Amino acid sequence: MKNNRENRIRWGKFCRWAGIWIRLSLFTLLILTEPLVVEAAGQSVTLRLENVSLKEAFKEIKRQLGYRLAYNEQVINAIGNVSVDVVSGNINEVMEQCLRGSDFSYEIENQIIVIYKKQAGADFTFVCPTELVDMAEKYEQFQAMGVEIYSVSTDSHFVHKAWHDASESIRKIKYPMLADPTGALSRAFGVMIEEEGMAYRGTFVVNPEGQIKVVEIHDNNIGRDANELLRKVEAAQFVATHTGEVCPAKWKKGEATLKPSIDLVGKI
Repeated sequence: MKNNRENRIRWGKFCRWAGIWIRLSLFTLLILTEPLVVEAAGQSVTLRLENVSLKEAFKEIKRQLGYRLAYNEQVINAIGNVSVDVVSGNINEVMEQCLRGSDFSYEIENQIIVIYKKQAGADFTFVCPTELVDMAEKYEQFQAMGVEIYSVSTDSHFVHKAWHDASESIRKIKYPMLADPTGALSRAFGVMIEEEGMAYRGTFVVNPEGQIKVVEIHDNNIGRDANELLRKVEAAQFVATHTGEVCPAKWKKGEATLKPSIDLVGKI
């Protein structure tokens, strides 16, 4: 931690222990625009465009077709102009020509097209939903401990709403999902990757006094474990109320702790 803000994040609204999950990679920097038209299965499309912006191409897709499309408008604008020449083709041909030569790819699922940044050697697009569902399944346990969970992503709230409506898994989520499209929160926690416009997978446990007690930061290809986070929170809560005691490796609630003293030297 480089400065006091990173060591002591004070959130007036965090009156209880809070676990902050910064989602970093599922679909990189997604911002949902107005509902976009995307082709239904088997529908034929003809689209001929010459040297237009992607935003213009998407407007034409919207006029002709019928899904929603999630993307970061600022990043998409930086791609430059595109040309599309598809006659009696399908949406995949259109999308491939739209993104040809860029560092972006796309996924189509449940009436939504999501554009994300390619990452070599990593099937990262499906890691985040598994983490979010894992947390959802433990959410009641965290709440029983007086802990609130906030998932944070660089997506907009429109993207969260779109996935909530389209995905049975995401509909399981009851904890707040915060949007950080400008990256301000990701930067404050030191996990923003500026050159890629995305952030690492970070977990931060903040106590009621605004002190960060647990930090876990993963590369974007590695998913996290809600059970392990639960164990760490239990340990943090225990030492907070038991002065002079510490939790050893693999400690679980109810197990013996240690009381550091000169008598323990050389005996562990």
